[in-house]
Amino acid sequence: MEDNIYKAPTADLEVESETLDFDKIMEDKSNHVLGKRWLATFIDFAILLSFLLIPDYLLGNELYNKTIAIWLSLIALYFPVLESVTGYSIGKYICRIRVIDRNGNKPSFIKSIIRTLLRLIEVNPFLAGGIPAGLVVLFSKKGQRIGDMLAGTYVTSVALVSRYDNANNFLEAPD
Repeated sequence: MEDNIYKAPTADLEVESETLDFDKIMEDKSNHVLGKRWLATFIDFAILLSFLLIPDYLLGNELYNKTIAIWLSLIALYFPVLESVTGYSIGKYICRIRVIDRNGNKPSFIKSIIRTLLRLIEVNPFLAGGIPAGLVVLFSKKGQRIGDMLAGTYVTSVALVSRYDNANNFLEAPD
């Protein structure tokens, strides 16, 4: 008599895990979040502006000018550090969107630097106020601005990432 030990099928699970590719998922226009991106950008720029105005007010102009390098460093590191560590900026967190790579993970520090450097041109409030970035996001196949395309990142809703992350965690659960 043979032992009839049940073994869970794995073929379907392996196929499913191969499909967790946000490069393909983001081709669906319903996964794009242009309006939330603009709102998040507005919130982030208000925060960045506060990095300049609040210290000047609290410290006085003379001390503020002596410490300006600190405040400019905070501004320069705001997006790369927050997005690579958490996947969010404060504005993105409030708007429930996040930055991911093609596997649904938060971007690396290098990818965040690439996004930030291109943001200086694409989303600069003094150079058409982010309209170029908005148009590129609107008309790109995967809802990306140029910085996202070059960095290999996407901005999408937290709900979408959670849905696929939960499926991925289920697939990778230990035996």
